[in-house]
Amino acid sequence: MSPILAFHDLAPLLMTGALALSAGGAPEPPPLTQSTPKAQATEREPVAHTPELRDETFRLMDAYLISNLQESLGLTDEQFARALPLVKKLQADRRDLARRRMQALRILRKTLVSGAATEAGVADLLKEVKNASTEERAATVRNIEALDAVLTPLQQAKYRVFEAEVDIRLRHLLARSQDKDKPPAR
Repeated sequence: MSPILAFHDLAPLLMTGALALSAGGAPEPPPLTQSTPKAQATEREPVAHTPELRDETFRLMDAYLISNLQESLGLTDEQFARALPLVKKLQADRRDLARRRMQALRILRKTLVSGAATEAGVADLLKEVKNASTEERAATVRNIEALDAVLTPLQQAKYRVFEAEVDIRLRHLLARSQDKDKPPAR
């Protein structure tokens, strides 16, 4: 069973996109200390932190998932027609809710770094982060249950494995690309 789109064919594009996801989603934060204006000026914004690149990455990931979905899960044409909008909704909702959660975390982090954090302000921001996380989990469960309703148990298992494998591959590509960006050790 060979996928319609080979992952290695998409790897360079997805690697670039994975950089956008890491920069736009969960960058490695510097220590929670105030930096001087000079230090702030020398900090560089990640090149891949652009909405266009992030959106293009999402489109590529969707294209890969969709183009391999029917064959990887062994779906009939009828099942594929019913599963496709559910998979698209699952992916779109995950992205939107993760984006909302990460935005709340970025605001919380900026507040902490600025030194202007108060107990009440942090409590409100933390509530927003928790609400976004709760909604994200609930929406994922709802969407997976809707997808499961059109799949056999074997296909449900194949979908979960397929999705996990795509995620692992993206993480490996991201790790490799970040290793390439690091200056050589002296």
